[in-house]
Amino acid sequence: MRRIALVVLVGLAVSGTALADGIADMRACKRMAEPLDELVPVCTQALNSNDLNEVEIGETFLHRGWILLKLGEVDGAMVDLGLAIDYNPEVGWAYFLKGLAYETLGEEKRADGQFKNAFFYDPENVEIAAKMADRGLL
Repeated sequence: MRRIALVVLVGLAVSGTALADGIADMRACKRMAEPLDELVPVCTQALNSNDLNEVEIGETFLHRGWILLKLGEVDGAMVDLGLAIDYNPEVGWAYFLKGLAYETLGEEKRADGQFKNAFFYDPENVEIAAKMADRGLL
């Protein structure tokens, strides 16, 4: 199922240019340097490259989702963060970012669930713990 979603999502964003080195594109995507809107196609190229293993694909979806969230593209962020969790279900930061997306949409209960998942997988992360405390979840 996730491979079909990957093909559909990645296929929609393929440009007419030749694909660059997927590992280099993944690294550029993860650096999240400004301007962020220019990184979305770089992340997509990494995903299109067939150079990434499953963990790297998950990390790339996480970073592209984070970038989309920062750009205010919440729907796209939700899709990418969901795929990041599918690939790497034990990465607390993906749940945290998905919680922020739900928070942006005003879906407080769903946000709380994601923040709880984030804390479960990454209880040492101070940003996650602070969010949990702010929301009265600790």
